[in-house]
Amino acid sequence: MIDLIGDTRDPAVAARRLEAALEKIAGDLASPANSSRIILESLTQTREARGSITRQLTSALGTSERTLRRHCEQAFGYGPKTLDRVLRMQRFLELAKTHRALDLANLAAAAGYADQAHLSREARRLAGLTPATILVQLCGSGSMRGSLNP
Repeated sequence: MIDLIGDTRDPAVAARRLEAALEKIAGDLASPANSSRIILESLTQTREARGSITRQLTSALGTSERTLRRHCEQAFGYGPKTLDRVLRMQRFLELAKTHRALDLANLAAAAGYADQAHLSREARRLAGLTPATILVQLCGSGSMRGSLNP
């Protein structure tokens, strides 16, 4: 790291040198494959309640399951099903921040979980915490009541 910023003690100079070095490194990197964009768009759009996410993505990309897995692992670090789980958890977190009056059952349904128990299992697997603990840390309140209907 010291080679990138030299021997300066001025934080502004060090930051500029580091930024220049990172720009050079980034310029040498290949841009993400178009398949990554297609995968993310497919997963973030509202999808059918039934049906395999893998089938939907292989159809959208016109590729095999093996190739899809390879694309996902290269772009995101894990397979398409794990990516889908992570994105669903992100939907839950976003809903929890924007709809603070909702209870866990309604948040789970709105985020795309089968039920509150499904949300609880996924929260423990992905975050190591219960959904209620996540809500307390995220929103500062554990008692949430209400429904999606205004």
